[in-house]
Amino acid sequence: MLKNKPRISVIVPIYNVASFLPKCIESILHQSFADFELILVNDGSHDNSHNICLSYQEKDKRITIINKTNGGLLSARKAGLETARAEFISFVDGDDWVDFDFLASMYRIVELHQVDLVISGHIRAFEGRNEKMTPLYEQGIYTFRDLAELLNNMLNKSTFFQHGVSTYVWNKLFRRELLAEILFNVPNEITMGEDAAITYSYMPLCSSIGITHSCNYFYRQRVNSMVKAIQSSELERSHLINLVSYLNNALSEKLDKVKLRRNLLYYLYSQALVRFGGLISDSESHIPFKGLKKGDRVLVYSSGTFGQRLLAFNKIHNVFRLASWIDLDHMESNDLGLQVDSPFSKIEKQYDSIVIASIDGSQIEQILNVLSLYGFDCSKYVPLILDKEFVISYLSHIGFNFNFLYD
Repeated sequence: MLKNKPRISVIVPIYNVASFLPKCIESILHQSFADFELILVNDGSHDNSHNICLSYQEKDKRITIINKTNGGLLSARKAGLETARAEFISFVDGDDWVDFDFLASMYRIVELHQVDLVISGHIRAFEGRNEKMTPLYEQGIYTFRDLAELLNNMLNKSTFFQHGVSTYVWNKLFRRELLAEILFNVPNEITMGEDAAITYSYMPLCSSIGITHSCNYFYRQRVNSMVKAIQSSELERSHLINLVSYLNNALSEKLDKVKLRRNLLYYLYSQALVRFGGLISDSESHIPFKGLKKGDRVLVYSSGTFGQRLLAFNKIHNVFRLASWIDLDHMESNDLGLQVDSPFSKIEKQYDSIVIASIDGSQIEQILNVLSLYGFDCSKYVPLILDKEFVISYLSHIGFNFNFLYD
Protein backbone atom coordinates (compact mmCIF):
# COMPACT_ATOMS: atom_id res chain seq x y z
CA MET A 1 0.00 0.00 0.00
CA LEU A 2 1.42 3.37 -1.01
CA LYS A 3 2.08 5.92 1.69
CA ASN A 4 -0.05 9.05 1.41
CA LYS A 5 1.66 11.83 -0.45
CA PRO A 6 2.97 14.72 1.63
CA ARG A 7 1.66 18.18 0.85
CA ILE A 8 5.12 19.74 0.42
CA SER A 9 8.45 18.38 -0.81
CA VAL A 10 11.42 20.33 0.57
CA ILE A 11 14.49 19.98 -1.66
CA VAL A 12 17.93 20.78 -0.24
CA PRO A 13 20.91 20.81 -2.66
CA ILE A 14 24.08 20.00 -0.74
CA TYR A 15 27.69 20.52 -1.73
CA ASN A 16 30.44 20.65 0.91
CA VAL A 17 28.41 22.44 3.60
CA ALA A 18 28.96 19.99 6.45
CA SER A 19 29.60 22.71 9.02
CA PHE A 20 26.22 24.35 8.30
CA LEU A 21 24.11 21.32 7.39
CA PRO A 22 22.89 20.19 10.86
CA LYS A 23 21.35 23.60 11.59
CA CYS A 24 19.69 23.58 8.17
CA ILE A 25 18.20 20.08 8.52
CA GLU A 26 17.06 20.56 12.10
CA SER A 27 15.31 23.83 11.27
CA ILE A 28 13.31 22.02 8.57
CA LEU A 29 12.47 18.99 10.71
CA HIS A 30 11.11 21.22 13.47
CA GLN A 31 8.57 23.03 11.28
CA SER A 32 5.13 23.82 12.74
CA PHE A 33 3.79 22.41 9.44
CA ALA A 34 4.72 18.73 9.60
CA ASP A 35 3.21 17.21 6.44
CA PHE A 36 6.28 17.33 4.21
CA GLU A 37 9.05 15.16 2.87
CA LEU A 38 12.66 16.30 3.02
CA ILE A 39 14.82 15.44 0.00
CA LEU A 40 18.54 15.88 0.63
CA VAL A 41 20.49 15.97 -2.64
CA ASN A 42 24.18 15.33 -2.01
CA ASP A 43 25.78 16.73 -5.15
CA GLY A 44 29.13 14.95 -4.91
CA SER A 45 30.30 16.48 -1.64
CA HIS A 46 33.85 15.69 -0.51
CA ASP A 47 33.28 16.52 3.16
CA ASN A 48 31.12 14.84 5.82
CA SER A 49 27.80 15.98 4.34
CA HIS A 50 26.67 12.49 3.33
CA ASN A 51 27.22 11.03 6.81
CA ILE A 52 25.33 13.93 8.36
CA CYS A 53 22.40 13.24 6.03
CA LEU A 54 22.45 9.55 7.00
CA SER A 55 22.43 10.35 10.71
CA TYR A 56 19.27 12.42 10.32
CA GLN A 57 17.59 9.89 8.04
CA GLU A 58 17.93 7.28 10.78
CA LYS A 59 15.90 9.54 13.08
CA ASP A 60 13.20 10.79 10.70
CA LYS A 61 11.40 8.75 8.04
CA ARG A 62 10.41 11.88 6.12
CA ILE A 63 13.98 12.16 4.81
CA THR A 64 15.09 10.82 1.42
CA ILE A 65 18.76 11.03 0.39
CA ILE A 66 19.93 11.32 -3.20
CA ASN A 67 23.64 10.83 -3.88
CA LYS A 68 24.90 11.98 -7.27
CA THR A 69 28.09 13.04 -8.95
CA ASN A 70 28.71 16.75 -8.84
CA GLY A 71 26.74 18.50 -11.56
CA GLY A 72 25.98 21.90 -10.09
CA LEU A 73 23.02 23.57 -8.46
CA LEU A 74 20.56 23.15 -11.33
CA SER A 75 21.23 19.46 -11.72
CA ALA A 76 20.81 18.94 -7.97
CA ARG A 77 17.45 20.70 -7.97
CA LYS A 78 16.34 18.66 -10.97
CA ALA A 79 17.30 15.43 -9.21
CA GLY A 80 15.27 16.50 -6.19
CA LEU A 81 12.24 17.36 -8.30
CA GLU A 82 12.38 13.98 -10.07
CA THR A 83 12.02 12.28 -6.69
CA ALA A 84 9.52 14.70 -5.14
CA ARG A 85 6.00 13.38 -4.54
CA ALA A 86 4.17 16.41 -3.18
CA GLU A 87 1.96 18.88 -5.02
CA PHE A 88 4.08 21.82 -3.82
CA ILE A 89 7.83 22.30 -3.82
CA SER A 90 10.06 24.34 -1.52
CA PHE A 91 13.81 24.82 -1.81
CA VAL A 92 16.27 25.42 1.03
CA ASP A 93 20.01 25.84 0.44
CA GLY A 94 22.19 23.60 2.57
CA ASP A 95 24.04 26.43 4.32
CA ASP A 96 20.86 28.37 5.22
CA TRP A 97 18.13 27.70 7.76
CA VAL A 98 14.42 28.46 8.31
CA ASP A 99 12.16 29.59 11.12
CA PHE A 100 9.54 27.16 12.46
CA ASP A 101 6.69 28.78 10.50
CA PHE A 102 8.50 28.87 7.15
CA LEU A 103 6.32 26.25 5.46
CA ALA A 104 3.12 27.07 7.36
CA SER A 105 3.19 30.75 6.40
CA MET A 106 3.30 29.92 2.69
CA TYR A 107 1.09 26.83 2.57
CA ARG A 108 -1.75 28.61 4.38
CA ILE A 109 -1.96 31.02 1.43
CA VAL A 110 -2.18 28.05 -0.94
CA GLU A 111 -5.00 26.53 1.14
CA LEU A 112 -7.00 29.73 1.27
CA HIS A 113 -6.48 31.06 -2.26
CA GLN A 114 -5.34 28.13 -4.46
CA VAL A 115 -2.42 30.11 -5.89
CA ASP A 116 0.29 28.63 -8.12
CA LEU A 117 3.17 30.44 -6.42
CA VAL A 118 3.81 32.02 -3.03
CA ILE A 119 6.51 34.66 -2.68
CA SER A 120 7.76 35.56 0.80
CA GLY A 121 10.45 37.72 2.33
CA HIS A 122 13.68 36.54 3.88
CA ILE A 123 16.27 37.51 6.43
CA ARG A 124 19.84 38.21 5.38
CA ALA A 125 22.08 36.92 8.17
CA PHE A 126 25.72 37.94 8.43
CA GLU A 127 27.94 37.52 11.49
CA GLY A 128 25.00 37.69 13.89
CA ARG A 129 23.36 40.69 12.24
CA ASN A 130 19.95 40.04 10.68
CA GLU A 131 18.29 42.25 8.05
CA LYS A 132 14.70 41.71 6.93
CA MET A 133 14.15 41.83 3.16
CA THR A 134 10.48 42.02 2.17
CA PRO A 135 9.03 41.84 -1.36
CA LEU A 136 8.61 45.16 -3.19
CA TYR A 137 5.00 44.43 -4.02
CA GLU A 138 2.25 44.66 -1.41
CA GLN A 139 0.98 41.54 0.33
CA GLY A 140 -1.98 40.01 -1.41
CA ILE A 141 -3.24 37.77 -4.21
CA TYR A 142 -2.36 38.76 -7.77
CA THR A 143 -4.65 37.72 -10.63
CA PHE A 144 -5.69 39.07 -14.04
CA ARG A 145 -4.52 42.69 -14.54
CA ASP A 146 -2.59 42.78 -11.27
CA LEU A 147 -0.81 39.59 -12.26
CA ALA A 148 0.00 40.92 -15.73
CA GLU A 149 1.52 44.05 -14.19
CA LEU A 150 3.52 41.94 -11.76
CA LEU A 151 4.87 39.74 -14.56
CA ASN A 152 5.89 42.66 -16.77
CA ASN A 153 7.78 44.20 -13.86
CA MET A 154 9.26 41.07 -12.29
CA LEU A 155 12.69 41.68 -13.84
CA ASN A 156 12.80 45.40 -13.10
CA LYS A 157 10.09 47.34 -11.29
CA SER A 158 11.12 50.96 -11.69
CA THR A 159 14.52 52.34 -10.81
CA PHE A 160 17.73 50.84 -12.19
CA PHE A 161 18.16 48.04 -11.28
CA GLN A 162 15.51 46.78 -8.87
CA HIS A 163 13.84 43.42 -9.40
CA GLY A 164 10.08 43.59 -9.02
CA VAL A 165 10.29 39.99 -7.77
CA SER A 166 13.46 38.61 -6.20
CA THR A 167 15.25 35.97 -8.23
CA TYR A 168 15.63 33.52 -5.33
CA VAL A 169 13.81 30.18 -5.41
CA TRP A 170 14.25 29.49 -1.70
CA ASN A 171 11.78 32.14 -0.48
CA LYS A 172 8.97 30.73 -2.63
CA LEU A 173 6.54 27.82 -2.80
CA PHE A 174 6.02 26.31 -6.27
CA ARG A 175 3.33 24.06 -7.69
CA ARG A 176 5.15 20.89 -8.71
CA GLU A 177 3.23 20.30 -11.96
CA LEU A 178 4.13 23.77 -13.28
CA LEU A 179 7.70 23.68 -12.00
CA ALA A 180 8.32 20.43 -13.87
CA GLU A 181 7.29 22.17 -17.11
CA ILE A 182 10.22 24.57 -16.93
CA LEU A 183 12.93 23.31 -14.57
CA PHE A 184 13.94 20.31 -16.67
CA ASN A 185 14.28 22.60 -19.69
CA VAL A 186 16.67 25.04 -18.01
CA PRO A 187 20.14 24.12 -19.35
CA ASN A 188 22.63 22.90 -16.76
CA GLU A 189 25.14 25.16 -18.51
CA ILE A 190 23.51 28.12 -16.76
CA THR A 191 25.83 28.51 -13.79
CA MET A 192 25.20 32.21 -13.17
CA GLY A 193 21.69 33.34 -12.29
CA GLU A 194 20.25 29.84 -11.92
CA ASP A 195 17.52 31.14 -9.63
CA ALA A 196 16.57 33.87 -12.10
CA ALA A 197 16.25 31.30 -14.88
CA ILE A 198 13.84 29.25 -12.77
CA THR A 199 11.80 31.99 -11.12
CA TYR A 200 11.20 34.18 -14.16
CA SER A 201 10.37 31.34 -16.55
CA TYR A 202 7.98 29.84 -13.96
CA MET A 203 5.95 32.94 -13.13
CA PRO A 204 4.20 33.36 -16.53
CA LEU A 205 2.74 29.87 -16.08
CA CYS A 206 0.82 31.01 -13.00
CA SER A 207 -2.89 31.86 -12.93
CA SER A 208 -2.49 33.50 -9.53
CA ILE A 209 0.37 34.44 -7.22
CA GLY A 210 0.33 35.17 -3.50
CA ILE A 211 2.77 37.55 -1.83
CA THR A 212 3.45 37.64 1.90
CA HIS A 213 5.89 39.85 3.79
CA SER A 214 6.57 37.08 6.30
CA CYS A 215 10.31 36.60 6.68
CA ASN A 216 11.02 33.05 7.86
CA TYR A 217 13.98 32.11 5.66
CA PHE A 218 17.51 32.90 6.88
CA TYR A 219 19.94 33.46 4.03
CA ARG A 220 23.43 32.99 5.41
CA GLN A 221 25.87 35.56 4.01
CA ARG A 222 29.06 33.56 4.31
CA VAL A 223 32.38 35.32 4.79
CA ASN A 224 34.08 33.44 1.97
CA SER A 225 31.27 34.40 -0.41
CA MET A 226 31.55 38.09 0.40
CA VAL A 227 35.00 38.51 -1.17
CA LYS A 228 34.41 37.96 -4.86
CA ALA A 229 37.10 36.31 -6.92
CA ILE A 230 37.35 37.43 -10.53
CA GLN A 231 36.99 34.76 -13.17
CA SER A 232 38.19 35.26 -16.71
CA SER A 233 36.31 37.93 -18.64
CA GLU A 234 35.50 35.38 -21.34
CA LEU A 235 33.98 33.00 -18.81
CA GLU A 236 31.95 35.76 -17.15
CA ARG A 237 30.66 36.86 -20.54
CA SER A 238 29.75 33.30 -21.50
CA HIS A 239 27.77 32.82 -18.27
CA LEU A 240 25.81 36.02 -18.84
CA ILE A 241 25.09 35.13 -22.48
CA ASN A 242 23.70 31.74 -21.38
CA LEU A 243 21.40 33.34 -18.83
CA VAL A 244 20.05 36.26 -20.85
CA SER A 245 19.62 34.17 -24.01
CA TYR A 246 17.61 31.63 -22.07
CA LEU A 247 15.39 34.28 -20.46
CA ASN A 248 14.76 35.94 -23.82
CA ASN A 249 13.75 32.65 -25.45
CA ALA A 250 11.64 31.55 -22.48
CA LEU A 251 9.73 34.80 -22.04
CA SER A 252 9.45 36.48 -25.43
CA GLU A 253 6.13 34.81 -26.28
CA LYS A 254 4.64 35.31 -22.82
CA LEU A 255 5.33 38.94 -21.92
CA ASP A 256 5.20 42.36 -23.55
CA LYS A 257 8.15 42.04 -25.96
CA VAL A 258 9.14 45.70 -25.97
CA LYS A 259 9.28 45.92 -22.19
CA LEU A 260 10.90 42.50 -21.87
CA ARG A 261 13.73 43.36 -24.26
CA ARG A 262 14.35 46.67 -22.56
CA ASN A 263 14.40 44.96 -19.16
CA LEU A 264 16.74 42.25 -20.44
CA LEU A 265 19.04 44.87 -21.95
CA TYR A 266 19.33 46.70 -18.65
CA TYR A 267 19.49 43.46 -16.67
CA LEU A 268 22.44 42.43 -18.80
CA TYR A 269 23.99 45.87 -18.30
CA SER A 270 23.52 45.68 -14.53
CA GLN A 271 25.14 42.26 -14.36
CA ALA A 272 28.00 43.28 -16.64
CA LEU A 273 28.65 46.32 -14.46
CA VAL A 274 28.96 44.15 -11.38
CA ARG A 275 30.93 41.35 -13.03
CA PHE A 276 33.41 43.68 -14.70
CA GLY A 277 33.43 46.37 -12.05
CA GLY A 278 32.10 48.83 -14.63
CA LEU A 279 35.56 49.32 -16.09
CA ILE A 280 35.97 47.36 -19.30
CA SER A 281 38.88 49.30 -20.82
CA ASP A 282 41.02 52.37 -20.24
CA SER A 283 38.97 54.33 -22.77
CA GLU A 284 37.18 57.37 -21.33
CA SER A 285 34.32 56.82 -23.80
CA HIS A 286 33.43 53.56 -22.03
CA ILE A 287 33.46 54.81 -18.44
CA PRO A 288 29.88 54.11 -17.22
CA PHE A 289 29.83 56.92 -14.64
CA LYS A 290 28.58 60.25 -15.98
CA GLY A 291 31.21 62.97 -15.54
CA LEU A 292 34.00 60.70 -14.32
CA LYS A 293 37.24 61.59 -16.09
CA LYS A 294 40.33 59.49 -16.52
CA GLY A 295 42.80 60.27 -13.76
CA ASP A 296 40.18 61.63 -11.30
CA ARG A 297 40.68 61.14 -7.59
CA VAL A 298 37.67 59.04 -6.65
CA LEU A 299 35.88 58.38 -3.38
CA VAL A 300 34.23 54.93 -3.75
CA TYR A 301 31.24 53.99 -1.62
CA SER A 302 30.24 50.31 -1.15
CA SER A 303 32.40 47.28 -0.51
CA GLY A 304 30.03 44.71 -2.01
CA THR A 305 30.70 42.75 -5.18
CA PHE A 306 30.47 45.82 -7.41
CA GLY A 307 32.80 47.84 -5.22
CA GLN A 308 35.35 45.06 -4.92
CA ARG A 309 35.46 44.45 -8.66
CA LEU A 310 35.45 48.16 -9.48
CA LEU A 311 38.73 48.52 -7.60
CA ALA A 312 40.13 45.25 -8.97
CA PHE A 313 39.48 46.24 -12.58
CA ASN A 314 40.75 49.76 -11.94
CA LYS A 315 44.11 48.23 -11.04
CA ILE A 316 44.10 46.65 -14.51
CA HIS A 317 42.92 49.66 -16.53
CA ASN A 318 44.14 52.57 -14.34
CA VAL A 319 41.07 54.68 -15.00
CA PHE A 320 41.09 56.65 -11.73
CA ARG A 321 43.12 57.25 -8.58
CA LEU A 322 41.51 55.94 -5.40
CA ALA A 323 41.12 58.67 -2.79
CA SER A 324 39.23 56.54 -0.26
CA TRP A 325 36.98 53.48 -0.05
CA ILE A 326 34.11 53.80 2.42
CA ASP A 327 31.04 51.83 3.54
CA LEU A 328 28.59 51.82 6.43
CA ASP A 329 29.51 48.15 6.78
CA HIS A 330 33.20 48.96 7.10
CA MET A 331 33.68 46.74 10.19
CA GLU A 332 32.40 43.64 8.40
CA SER A 333 34.47 44.57 5.33
CA ASN A 334 37.63 44.91 7.38
CA ASP A 335 36.95 41.51 8.97
CA LEU A 336 37.09 40.14 5.42
CA GLY A 337 40.50 41.72 4.87
CA LEU A 338 39.23 44.67 2.81
CA GLN A 339 40.73 48.10 3.50
CA VAL A 340 37.49 50.03 3.89
CA ASP A 341 37.09 53.26 5.89
CA SER A 342 34.17 54.47 7.96
CA PRO A 343 32.06 57.30 6.48
CA PHE A 344 31.81 58.69 10.03
CA SER A 345 35.51 59.47 10.34
CA LYS A 346 36.99 62.56 8.75
CA ILE A 347 38.36 61.85 5.28
CA GLU A 348 41.48 64.00 4.89
CA LYS A 349 42.21 63.11 1.27
CA GLN A 350 40.87 65.25 -1.55
CA TYR A 351 38.55 63.76 -4.17
CA ASP A 352 37.20 64.89 -7.53
CA SER A 353 34.30 62.42 -7.82
CA ILE A 354 32.12 60.15 -5.72
CA VAL A 355 31.19 56.76 -7.15
CA ILE A 356 28.48 54.68 -5.48
CA ALA A 357 29.11 51.09 -6.53
CA SER A 358 25.51 49.89 -6.52
CA ILE A 359 23.13 48.89 -9.28
CA ASP A 360 20.08 49.36 -7.05
CA GLY A 361 18.96 52.87 -7.87
CA SER A 362 16.48 52.85 -4.98
CA GLN A 363 19.39 52.98 -2.52
CA ILE A 364 21.29 55.87 -4.09
CA GLU A 365 19.28 58.74 -2.57
CA GLN A 366 19.53 57.19 0.90
CA ILE A 367 23.29 56.77 0.56
CA LEU A 368 23.71 60.34 -0.67
CA ASN A 369 21.71 61.60 2.31
CA VAL A 370 24.03 59.76 4.69
CA LEU A 371 27.14 61.08 2.91
CA SER A 372 25.77 64.63 2.92
CA LEU A 373 24.94 64.40 6.64
CA TYR A 374 28.54 63.47 7.40
CA GLY A 375 30.09 66.26 5.40
CA PHE A 376 30.80 64.74 1.99
CA ASP A 377 30.39 66.95 -1.07
CA CYS A 378 27.58 65.13 -2.89
CA SER A 379 27.74 67.57 -5.81
CA LYS A 380 30.70 65.43 -6.86
CA TYR A 381 28.56 62.30 -7.17
CA VAL A 382 28.82 60.74 -10.66
CA PRO A 383 25.77 58.56 -11.48
CA LEU A 384 25.70 55.52 -13.71
CA ILE A 385 25.02 56.29 -17.36
CA LEU A 386 21.66 54.76 -18.35
CA ASP A 387 21.31 56.14 -21.88
CA LYS A 388 20.30 53.24 -24.17
CA GLU A 389 22.83 54.09 -26.88
CA PHE A 390 25.66 54.11 -24.34
CA VAL A 391 24.43 50.85 -22.81
CA ILE A 392 24.42 49.11 -26.20
CA SER A 393 27.84 50.51 -27.06
CA TYR A 394 29.21 49.43 -23.67
CA LEU A 395 27.87 45.89 -24.00
CA SER A 396 28.97 45.58 -27.62
CA HIS A 397 32.50 46.60 -26.65
CA ILE A 398 32.77 43.55 -24.40
CA GLY A 399 31.27 41.17 -26.94
CA PHE A 400 27.54 41.09 -26.25
CA ASN A 401 25.98 41.14 -29.70
CA PHE A 402 22.41 39.91 -29.38
CA ASN A 403 19.97 40.85 -32.10
CA PHE A 404 17.25 41.58 -29.57
CA LEU A 405 19.34 44.37 -28.06
CA TYR A 406 18.88 46.42 -31.21
CA ASP A 407 15.17 45.86 -31.91
